[in-house]
Amino acid sequence: MLKILKNIQTKKENNGIYVSLHERAENVNCDLFERVCYSKDAGPISFGIPDFIVQPRNDKEIQDILRLANQRRIPVYVRGGGTSAAGGGMPFTDGGLVLDMTRINKLISIDEFNLTVTVQAGITWEQLISELSMKGFRPRFMGPHSGCSAVVGGSVATASIGYGSTKYGSIGHQIIGLKVILPDGSIIKTGSGALKEGLSFARYCNGGDFAGLFIGSHGIFGVVYEVTLSIEPIPDNVSFSTYVFDKLENALKAAREVQIKCKPEQLVVYCHPDTVSSLTNFEHNNNAGISVIIDGFSEAVVSSGFQLLENVMKEYDGKYIGEKYAKRFWTNRFQVVTSLMKNGMLLQSCHMIPPSMLLDAVKVAEKYFYESNRIKDLGIKVFMNATFSDGISSNFVTNIFCEESNMEIKKDVLGIWEAWMDQLLLTYGGAPYWLGYVWNRHLTDHLDNNYKLFIRKLKQCIDPNNILNPDSLIDGGSDFEFR
Repeated sequence: MLKILKNIQTKKENNGIYVSLHERAENVNCDLFERVCYSKDAGPISFGIPDFIVQPRNDKEIQDILRLANQRRIPVYVRGGGTSAAGGGMPFTDGGLVLDMTRINKLISIDEFNLTVTVQAGITWEQLISELSMKGFRPRFMGPHSGCSAVVGGSVATASIGYGSTKYGSIGHQIIGLKVILPDGSIIKTGSGALKEGLSFARYCNGGDFAGLFIGSHGIFGVVYEVTLSIEPIPDNVSFSTYVFDKLENALKAAREVQIKCKPEQLVVYCHPDTVSSLTNFEHNNNAGISVIIDGFSEAVVSSGFQLLENVMKEYDGKYIGEKYAKRFWTNRFQVVTSLMKNGMLLQSCHMIPPSMLLDAVKVAEKYFYESNRIKDLGIKVFMNATFSDGISSNFVTNIFCEESNMEIKKDVLGIWEAWMDQLLLTYGGAPYWLGYVWNRHLTDHLDNNYKLFIRKLKQCIDPNNILNPDSLIDGGSDFEFR
């Protein structure tokens, strides 16, 4: 493989492209080691190896790079923090260039009266939260579990769900406006920002919700450059609670009622005894558990919310086991993925389903993993949890772990993971939101043909040369491998 890669790197054509790229952007890299690193994300899978890595510093560099890419028909893959575990922003085949957005990472402005913040797409959630907190504010949506490294633009591209979603929905619910560089290098602003002298304060105006075109589109329609988000003052009071249940059905009913009545900042349901055991350091092994975070601007508000919570939990036989588990989860929320890695290699399959279908989804997952695939005999662990988002949908997550050093087990796990994606799409209609290479290979066959045709027509209109993240939404690619 190294010999092939060196040949790719030293081709005369690529040398000419390198010179052209360097004329347009300062930070261009074609080092073999760097390129191999950019063939991976946070997951265990390696994908295509790009010919070039470009780290632009401003919008003009991106414009010039995209115009060159159109002239030379160079595929461009836009990458954020690289924290996806499913191949988001990754080259599906060898070649092309990766546009690494992490140097475009400034907080541009805070509007304390209108409660908005405008940031560049490469800022991490941790950096954004830290800078806002100095002014006494926080974003309503506070990023995914990988927020130490995950960037805001990546969350826009994947329609991310994460911290704050129980109360405020996904990142899409909190986006006011976007500045986007289209595949031909032209720049647009959405919503009220589309006015020549307009500020970004309203999303649904000036002819349509065109921010929505880019949210969750995985970068196939444009490079998100700036994002305006809603913010709020940081609440003064917080309560943390965890409850365990003997019946998962009771836990799910209680969680739904708590979301409606208590409006918690965060609510997580642990859907299996193995998950409860892991959460509580093996101090409890009940069939289900719930962690709830309630915050507010006075002790009275939080106390009232906690009393409502207690009443609901008693009705559904929830047993209070203290605040430490929920508090530890919330305090270390951006280290959750790192802590999970102690269980081995991690494969995830986050997807959306209606809250009413969660119980059936867990039963399907239990049968698939524990009965059909006998994962415990293989030394494989599965943790299942769910969060409610925006009051309408829920996010069901199955985290699959295995021993990193055992290649045979890794291959078994890969097969189980792949087949599970088809299973959940077919069995109960799970809808993935952060896609990438891994999901796409399964999703395409399950999508309505007219919907696929609609996406392709949009792509052809906006990106006729198909240079920007080609095949990154519905068409998928060839097989991948461990490296």
